Amino acid sequence: MRDPVTGVNRVVSGQRPQSIQVSLTQDIASLKSTWSVYFYNCWDDHYYRLAQTEHRRVIPPYLGAYWEYKPTPKWSFHFELINLDPFVFQNTYYNYAGPRDSSPLTSIDDRTIKSQPRFFVQIRRTFDG
Repeated sequence: MRDPVTGVNRVVSGQRPQSIQVSLTQDIASLKSTWSVYFYNCWDDHYYRLAQTEHRRVIPPYLGAYWEYKPTPKWSFHFELINLDPFVFQNTYYNYAGPRDSSPLTSIDDRTIKSQPRFFVQIRRTFDG
């Protein structure tokens, strides 16, 4: 697409050129359970504004796993661990004094955040209406 500010060809804001997700899920009826492990290759995308561009990167791997137990049709217990191997979330902002096509670059703001492993528990109970 042609950038409406600069007239230069570029990707669409927020469009990811590739995205890969791999997961393995198995139902185990004898244990009334389902388990899964999954992997995302993460992403690299750009956002364009009148006086700013943003480059967002999540550096892989993004790994997770869950186990869900349903002892009865009314009860469900879900345990999930995400960010098994913490990933890096990196944002770079390029700030201009005005419109990007005619104004100087005034600052570059580079932010890096390292994720932490997270553990979630969800307990569900269905009630008859």
